[in-house]
Amino acid sequence: MTEFDKAKMFKDKGNKAAKEGKFEEAKKYYLESIKYLTILRNRTKPPISNNYQMMIDAVANLINKLKDKKEKVGKKPGKPYIGKIKIPINLPENCKDLIILTNRDFDDIAGLDDLKSTLKKTIEYPLKYPDKVDKWGFEGETGILMHGPPGCGKTFLIECTGGEFGVPIISLTPDCVMDKYVGESAKAIKETYKCASFLAPAIVFLDEIERMLFSSDSSGVNAQVTSQIMQQLSGITGTALVSSETPIITIAASNHPWKIDAALIRRGRLGKIIYVPPPDKKARKKLFEIYIGDYPHEKGIDFDKLSELTSPDKSSGWQYSAADISHICKEARNEAFELDKEGHSNITITEEMLRKHIRKTNRSISPKQIKDYNDWENRSNESM
Repeated sequence: MTEFDKAKMFKDKGNKAAKEGKFEEAKKYYLESIKYLTILRNRTKPPISNNYQMMIDAVANLINKLKDKKEKVGKKPGKPYIGKIKIPINLPENCKDLIILTNRDFDDIAGLDDLKSTLKKTIEYPLKYPDKVDKWGFEGETGILMHGPPGCGKTFLIECTGGEFGVPIISLTPDCVMDKYVGESAKAIKETYKCASFLAPAIVFLDEIERMLFSSDSSGVNAQVTSQIMQQLSGITGTALVSSETPIITIAASNHPWKIDAALIRRGRLGKIIYVPPPDKKARKKLFEIYIGDYPHEKGIDFDKLSELTSPDKSSGWQYSAADISHICKEARNEAFELDKEGHSNITITEEMLRKHIRKTNRSISPKQIKDYNDWENRSNESM
Protein backbone atom coordinates (compact mmCIF):
# COMPACT_ATOMS: atom_id res chain seq x y z
CA MET A 1 0.00 0.00 0.00
CA THR A 2 1.45 3.38 -1.02
CA GLU A 3 1.70 6.39 1.28
CA PHE A 4 -1.10 8.04 -0.67
CA ASP A 5 -3.35 4.98 -0.26
CA LYS A 6 -2.59 4.95 3.47
CA ALA A 7 -3.40 8.66 3.75
CA LYS A 8 -6.72 8.12 1.99
CA MET A 9 -7.52 5.03 4.07
CA PHE A 10 -6.93 6.85 7.37
CA LYS A 11 -8.92 9.88 6.22
CA ASP A 12 -11.85 7.62 5.28
CA LYS A 13 -11.63 5.90 8.66
CA GLY A 14 -11.60 9.31 10.34
CA ASN A 15 -14.71 10.36 8.44
CA LYS A 16 -16.48 7.16 9.46
CA ALA A 17 -15.50 7.57 13.11
CA ALA A 18 -16.62 11.22 13.11
CA LYS A 19 -19.96 10.23 11.62
CA GLU A 20 -20.42 7.72 14.43
CA GLY A 21 -19.56 10.34 17.05
CA LYS A 22 -16.18 8.79 17.93
CA PHE A 23 -14.32 12.09 17.82
CA GLU A 24 -11.09 11.12 19.60
CA GLU A 25 -10.75 8.08 17.37
CA ALA A 26 -11.44 10.25 14.32
CA LYS A 27 -8.72 12.69 15.36
CA LYS A 28 -6.16 9.87 15.60
CA TYR A 29 -7.06 8.66 12.11
CA TYR A 30 -6.84 12.18 10.68
CA LEU A 31 -3.41 12.69 12.24
CA GLU A 32 -2.23 9.44 10.66
CA SER A 33 -3.49 10.69 7.30
CA ILE A 34 -1.59 13.96 7.75
CA LYS A 35 1.56 12.00 8.64
CA TYR A 36 1.58 10.19 5.29
CA LEU A 37 0.60 13.31 3.33
CA THR A 38 3.51 15.14 4.96
CA ILE A 39 5.88 12.38 3.85
CA LEU A 40 4.61 12.80 0.28
CA ARG A 41 4.88 16.58 0.44
CA ASN A 42 8.47 16.43 1.65
CA ARG A 43 9.42 14.01 -1.12
CA THR A 44 8.15 16.21 -3.92
CA LYS A 45 8.67 19.69 -5.30
CA PRO A 46 6.21 22.39 -6.40
CA PRO A 47 3.65 22.29 -7.84
CA ILE A 48 3.08 18.67 -6.68
CA SER A 49 4.13 19.46 -3.11
CA ASN A 50 1.60 22.34 -3.10
CA ASN A 51 -1.19 19.86 -3.85
CA TYR A 52 -0.16 17.68 -0.92
CA GLN A 53 -0.08 20.75 1.32
CA MET A 54 -3.66 21.56 0.28
CA MET A 55 -4.65 18.01 1.22
CA ILE A 56 -2.90 18.40 4.59
CA ASP A 57 -4.77 21.67 5.19
CA ALA A 58 -8.06 20.02 4.29
CA VAL A 59 -7.54 17.16 6.77
CA ALA A 60 -6.35 19.61 9.44
CA ASN A 61 -9.60 21.50 8.89
CA LEU A 62 -11.54 18.29 9.54
CA ILE A 63 -9.77 18.03 12.91
CA ASN A 64 -10.80 21.59 13.73
CA LYS A 65 -14.40 20.77 12.85
CA LEU A 66 -14.41 17.95 15.38
CA LYS A 67 -14.46 20.55 18.15
CA ASP A 68 -17.73 21.97 16.85
CA LYS A 69 -19.20 18.50 16.45
CA LYS A 70 -18.35 17.63 20.06
CA GLU A 71 -20.33 20.64 21.24
CA LYS A 72 -23.32 19.62 19.13
CA VAL A 73 -23.48 16.16 20.68
CA GLY A 74 -24.15 17.55 24.14
CA LYS A 75 -27.37 19.13 25.24
CA LYS A 76 -28.12 22.53 23.74
CA PRO A 77 -29.77 25.17 25.94
CA GLY A 78 -33.30 25.89 24.86
CA LYS A 79 -33.49 23.05 22.35
CA PRO A 80 -35.68 19.92 22.57
CA TYR A 81 -32.70 17.60 22.66
CA ILE A 82 -33.70 14.02 23.39
CA GLY A 83 -30.29 12.87 24.55
CA LYS A 84 -27.03 11.41 23.38
CA ILE A 85 -27.59 8.46 21.07
CA LYS A 86 -26.59 5.12 22.54
CA ILE A 87 -26.21 2.01 20.42
CA PRO A 88 -27.44 -1.11 22.30
CA ILE A 89 -24.86 -3.83 22.84
CA ASN A 90 -27.34 -6.44 21.62
CA LEU A 91 -28.08 -4.63 18.35
CA PRO A 92 -28.08 -7.20 15.51
CA GLU A 93 -25.17 -6.87 13.07
CA ASN A 94 -27.48 -6.42 10.08
CA CYS A 95 -28.92 -3.30 11.73
CA LYS A 96 -25.61 -1.49 12.07
CA ASP A 97 -25.27 -0.91 8.32
CA LEU A 98 -28.65 0.84 8.25
CA ILE A 99 -27.91 3.43 10.93
CA ILE A 100 -27.17 7.07 10.15
CA LEU A 101 -25.67 8.99 13.07
CA THR A 102 -25.24 12.69 12.45
CA ASN A 103 -23.97 15.73 14.31
CA ARG A 104 -25.83 18.12 12.03
CA ASP A 105 -28.97 19.87 13.20
CA PHE A 106 -31.32 22.66 12.16
CA ASP A 107 -28.58 25.25 12.69
CA ASP A 108 -26.95 23.80 9.56
CA ILE A 109 -30.03 24.62 7.48
CA ALA A 110 -30.52 28.18 6.29
CA GLY A 111 -34.08 29.31 5.72
CA LEU A 112 -36.99 26.84 5.56
CA ASP A 113 -38.20 28.14 8.94
CA ASP A 114 -41.81 27.08 8.37
CA LEU A 115 -40.72 23.60 7.34
CA LYS A 116 -38.45 23.22 10.38
CA SER A 117 -41.26 24.38 12.65
CA THR A 118 -43.59 21.76 11.17
CA LEU A 119 -41.01 19.02 11.66
CA LYS A 120 -40.39 20.16 15.21
CA LYS A 121 -44.07 19.92 16.15
CA THR A 122 -44.60 16.65 14.30
CA ILE A 123 -41.57 14.82 15.65
CA GLU A 124 -40.75 16.41 18.99
CA TYR A 125 -43.95 15.56 20.84
CA PRO A 126 -43.99 11.78 20.22
CA LEU A 127 -40.26 11.43 20.84
CA LYS A 128 -39.76 13.81 23.75
CA TYR A 129 -43.03 13.32 25.63
CA PRO A 130 -44.03 9.64 25.13
CA ASP A 131 -45.46 9.31 28.66
CA LYS A 132 -47.69 12.35 28.24
CA VAL A 133 -48.72 11.09 24.82
CA ASP A 134 -49.83 7.82 26.41
CA LYS A 135 -51.55 9.65 29.24
CA TRP A 136 -53.69 11.85 26.99
CA GLY A 137 -54.01 9.57 23.98
CA PHE A 138 -52.29 12.17 21.81
CA GLU A 139 -52.29 10.98 18.20
CA GLY A 140 -49.72 13.00 16.32
CA GLU A 141 -48.65 12.22 12.79
CA THR A 142 -46.38 9.20 12.78
CA GLY A 143 -45.66 9.16 9.06
CA ILE A 144 -44.24 12.06 7.06
CA LEU A 145 -43.75 12.38 3.31
CA MET A 146 -41.20 14.94 2.12
CA HIS A 147 -41.51 15.74 -1.55
CA GLY A 148 -40.00 18.26 -3.92
CA PRO A 149 -37.65 18.74 -6.87
CA PRO A 150 -34.46 16.67 -7.05
CA GLY A 151 -31.35 18.24 -5.55
CA CYS A 152 -33.11 20.39 -2.95
CA GLY A 153 -31.68 18.67 0.10
CA LYS A 154 -34.40 16.32 1.34
CA THR A 155 -31.89 13.73 2.53
CA PHE A 156 -29.73 16.41 4.16
CA LEU A 157 -32.79 17.83 5.90
CA ILE A 158 -33.66 14.41 7.32
CA GLU A 159 -30.10 13.95 8.61
CA CYS A 160 -30.35 17.34 10.34
CA THR A 161 -33.70 16.31 11.80
CA GLY A 162 -32.08 13.26 13.40
CA GLY A 163 -29.32 15.41 14.85
CA GLU A 164 -31.74 18.09 16.03
CA PHE A 165 -33.69 15.64 18.17
CA GLY A 166 -30.79 13.35 19.04
CA VAL A 167 -32.30 10.21 17.54
CA PRO A 168 -30.74 7.64 15.17
CA ILE A 169 -31.96 7.32 11.61
CA ILE A 170 -32.56 3.87 10.15
CA SER A 171 -32.18 4.36 6.41
CA LEU A 172 -33.65 2.12 3.74
CA THR A 173 -33.04 2.68 0.01
CA PRO A 174 -34.74 1.09 -3.01
CA ASP A 175 -31.63 -0.95 -3.77
CA CYS A 176 -31.93 -2.59 -0.34
CA VAL A 177 -35.60 -3.41 -0.88
CA MET A 178 -36.15 -4.45 -4.47
CA ASP A 179 -35.20 -8.13 -4.69
CA LYS A 180 -35.88 -10.56 -7.51
CA TYR A 181 -37.37 -13.06 -5.08
CA VAL A 182 -40.93 -12.40 -4.00
CA GLY A 183 -41.06 -12.08 -0.24
CA GLU A 184 -37.49 -10.92 0.32
CA SER A 185 -38.34 -7.26 -0.31
CA ALA A 186 -41.17 -7.28 2.21
CA LYS A 187 -38.84 -9.02 4.65
CA ALA A 188 -36.32 -6.17 4.27
CA ILE A 189 -39.02 -3.67 5.28
CA LYS A 190 -39.97 -5.74 8.31
CA GLU A 191 -36.34 -6.13 9.40
CA THR A 192 -35.79 -2.37 9.09
CA TYR A 193 -38.59 -1.62 11.53
CA LYS A 194 -37.33 -4.37 13.81
CA CYS A 195 -33.95 -2.60 13.88
CA ALA A 196 -35.71 0.68 14.65
CA SER A 197 -37.43 -0.94 17.63
CA PHE A 198 -34.00 -1.80 19.11
CA LEU A 199 -32.97 1.87 18.83
CA ALA A 200 -36.26 3.59 19.63
CA PRO A 201 -36.85 6.45 19.78
CA ALA A 202 -35.81 6.41 16.14
CA ILE A 203 -36.62 7.65 12.65
CA VAL A 204 -37.14 5.20 9.80
CA PHE A 205 -36.12 6.94 6.58
CA LEU A 206 -37.52 5.51 3.34
CA ASP A 207 -35.49 7.22 0.63
CA GLU A 208 -36.94 7.51 -2.89
CA ILE A 209 -40.02 5.66 -1.76
CA GLU A 210 -41.60 5.95 -5.21
CA ARG A 211 -38.96 3.52 -6.47
CA MET A 212 -40.04 0.98 -3.85
CA LEU A 213 -43.71 1.02 -4.80
CA PHE A 214 -45.55 2.32 -7.84
CA SER A 215 -49.26 3.02 -8.01
CA SER A 216 -49.26 1.77 -11.62
CA ASP A 217 -47.37 -1.47 -10.92
CA SER A 218 -49.26 -4.61 -9.94
CA SER A 219 -46.27 -6.98 -9.67
CA GLY A 220 -46.10 -9.29 -6.72
CA VAL A 221 -43.00 -7.60 -5.30
CA ASN A 222 -44.46 -4.09 -5.28
CA ALA A 223 -47.74 -5.34 -3.86
CA GLN A 224 -45.95 -7.07 -0.98
CA VAL A 225 -43.70 -4.07 -0.30
CA THR A 226 -46.69 -1.72 -0.25
CA SER A 227 -48.59 -4.07 2.02
CA GLN A 228 -45.66 -4.44 4.42
CA ILE A 229 -45.12 -0.68 4.69
CA MET A 230 -48.83 -0.21 5.36
CA GLN A 231 -48.71 -2.89 8.05
CA GLN A 232 -45.73 -1.28 9.75
CA LEU A 233 -47.28 2.19 9.66
CA SER A 234 -50.71 0.97 10.77
CA GLY A 235 -49.27 -1.36 13.40
CA ILE A 236 -47.36 1.43 15.11
CA THR A 237 -49.74 4.34 14.73
CA GLY A 238 -51.46 6.30 17.45
CA THR A 239 -50.67 5.34 21.03
CA ALA A 240 -48.94 2.13 19.92
CA LEU A 241 -46.28 3.99 17.97
CA VAL A 242 -45.62 6.76 20.41
CA SER A 243 -45.68 4.62 23.51
CA SER A 244 -42.75 4.90 25.87
CA GLU A 245 -41.51 1.51 24.67
CA THR A 246 -41.16 1.90 20.89
CA PRO A 247 -41.52 5.50 19.66
CA ILE A 248 -40.77 5.40 15.93
CA ILE A 249 -41.42 8.02 13.27
CA THR A 250 -41.40 7.17 9.55
CA ILE A 251 -40.14 9.78 7.09
CA ALA A 252 -40.30 9.05 3.38
CA ALA A 253 -38.71 11.17 0.66
CA SER A 254 -39.86 11.38 -2.95
CA ASN A 255 -39.04 13.29 -6.12
CA HIS A 256 -42.18 11.90 -7.80
CA PRO A 257 -44.90 11.63 -5.13
CA TRP A 258 -47.67 11.10 -7.70
CA LYS A 259 -46.17 7.66 -8.39
CA ILE A 260 -46.81 6.51 -4.82
CA ASP A 261 -49.80 4.28 -4.07
CA ALA A 262 -52.53 6.65 -2.89
CA ALA A 263 -53.43 4.22 -0.10
CA LEU A 264 -50.25 5.25 1.70
CA ILE A 265 -51.08 8.97 1.57
CA ARG A 266 -53.62 9.16 4.36
CA ARG A 267 -53.96 9.85 8.07
CA GLY A 268 -52.34 7.16 10.18
CA ARG A 269 -49.87 6.30 7.42
CA LEU A 270 -47.94 9.01 5.58
CA GLY A 271 -50.38 11.57 6.88
CA LYS A 272 -48.18 14.66 6.96
CA ILE A 273 -47.05 16.04 3.60
CA ILE A 274 -44.11 18.45 3.60
CA TYR A 275 -42.88 20.25 0.48
CA VAL A 276 -39.12 20.87 0.32
CA PRO A 277 -38.70 23.84 -2.05
CA PRO A 278 -35.66 25.10 -3.97
CA PRO A 279 -33.31 27.14 -1.73
CA ASP A 280 -34.42 30.70 -1.04
CA LYS A 281 -32.08 33.70 -0.88
CA LYS A 282 -30.98 33.03 2.70
CA ALA A 283 -30.40 29.34 2.00
CA ARG A 284 -28.43 30.01 -1.18
CA LYS A 285 -26.07 32.33 0.72
CA LYS A 286 -25.54 29.65 3.37
CA LEU A 287 -24.84 27.04 0.70
CA PHE A 288 -22.11 29.18 -0.89
CA GLU A 289 -20.55 29.73 2.52
CA ILE A 290 -20.61 26.00 3.27
CA TYR A 291 -19.21 24.85 -0.08
CA ILE A 292 -16.47 27.51 -0.25
CA GLY A 293 -15.67 28.30 3.38
CA ASP A 294 -13.41 25.28 4.00
CA TYR A 295 -11.16 26.04 1.01
CA PRO A 296 -8.67 28.85 0.30
CA HIS A 297 -10.71 31.81 -0.95
CA GLU A 298 -10.17 35.51 -1.27
CA LYS A 299 -11.34 37.73 1.54
CA GLY A 300 -14.43 39.82 1.06
CA ILE A 301 -16.42 37.51 -1.19
CA ASP A 302 -19.92 39.00 -1.35
CA PHE A 303 -22.03 35.96 -0.56
CA ASP A 304 -25.18 38.10 -0.53
CA LYS A 305 -24.47 39.09 -4.12
CA LEU A 306 -23.89 35.48 -5.14
CA SER A 307 -27.25 34.64 -3.61
CA GLU A 308 -28.87 37.40 -5.69
CA LEU A 309 -27.18 36.18 -8.86
CA THR A 310 -28.70 32.72 -8.30
CA SER A 311 -32.24 34.03 -7.80
CA PRO A 312 -35.07 32.56 -9.92
CA ASP A 313 -34.96 33.86 -13.49
CA LYS A 314 -37.49 36.69 -13.77
CA SER A 315 -38.48 35.94 -17.35
CA SER A 316 -38.58 32.13 -17.39
CA GLY A 317 -39.16 31.33 -13.71
CA TRP A 318 -36.50 28.59 -13.68
CA GLN A 319 -34.65 28.16 -10.37
CA TYR A 320 -31.35 26.82 -9.03
CA SER A 321 -31.42 23.75 -6.79
CA ALA A 322 -29.06 23.15 -3.88
CA ALA A 323 -27.27 20.64 -6.13
CA ASP A 324 -26.78 23.39 -8.73
CA ILE A 325 -25.14 25.63 -6.12
CA SER A 326 -22.90 22.73 -5.11
CA HIS A 327 -21.89 22.25 -8.76
CA ILE A 328 -21.03 25.94 -9.17
CA CYS A 329 -18.75 25.83 -6.14
CA LYS A 330 -17.21 22.55 -7.24
CA GLU A 331 -16.31 24.02 -10.63
CA ALA A 332 -14.72 27.05 -8.94
CA ARG A 333 -12.68 24.76 -6.68
CA ASN A 334 -11.60 22.69 -9.68
CA GLU A 335 -10.49 25.83 -11.50
CA ALA A 336 -8.39 26.90 -8.51
CA PHE A 337 -6.92 23.41 -8.30
CA GLU A 338 -5.88 23.45 -11.97
CA LEU A 339 -4.17 26.82 -11.54
CA ASP A 340 -2.35 25.60 -8.44
CA LYS A 341 -1.34 22.41 -10.23
CA GLU A 342 0.18 24.45 -13.05
CA GLY A 343 2.47 26.21 -10.58
CA HIS A 344 0.70 29.54 -10.10
CA SER A 345 1.30 31.02 -6.65
CA ASN A 346 -1.14 32.18 -3.99
CA ILE A 347 -4.15 30.66 -5.70
CA THR A 348 -7.51 31.19 -4.02
CA ILE A 349 -11.13 30.85 -5.08
CA THR A 350 -12.26 34.29 -6.21
CA GLU A 351 -15.69 35.85 -6.46
CA GLU A 352 -15.16 36.24 -10.19
CA MET A 353 -14.60 32.47 -10.52
CA LEU A 354 -17.90 31.85 -8.80
CA ARG A 355 -19.71 34.44 -10.91
CA LYS A 356 -18.29 32.85 -14.07
CA HIS A 357 -19.53 29.41 -13.13
CA ILE A 358 -22.92 30.81 -12.16
CA ARG A 359 -23.17 32.15 -15.72
CA LYS A 360 -22.15 28.76 -17.13
CA THR A 361 -24.56 26.71 -14.99
CA ASN A 362 -28.18 26.44 -16.08
CA ARG A 363 -31.04 26.50 -13.59
CA SER A 364 -32.46 22.97 -13.31
CA ILE A 365 -35.92 23.49 -11.76
CA SER A 366 -38.73 24.61 -14.04
CA PRO A 367 -41.94 26.46 -13.09
CA LYS A 368 -43.90 23.43 -14.33
CA GLN A 369 -42.12 21.21 -11.78
CA ILE A 370 -43.04 23.58 -8.97
CA LYS A 371 -46.65 23.65 -10.15
CA ASP A 372 -46.80 19.85 -10.39
CA TYR A 373 -45.67 19.47 -6.75
CA ASN A 374 -48.10 22.12 -5.50
CA ASP A 375 -51.01 20.67 -7.47
CA TRP A 376 -50.30 17.14 -6.24
CA GLU A 377 -50.05 18.28 -2.62
CA ASN A 378 -53.34 20.18 -2.87
CA ARG A 379 -55.10 17.13 -4.36
CA SER A 380 -53.64 14.83 -1.71
CA ASN A 381 -54.63 17.08 1.19
CA GLU A 382 -58.16 17.37 -0.17
CA SER A 383 -58.52 13.59 -0.34
CA MET A 384 -57.44 13.00 3.28
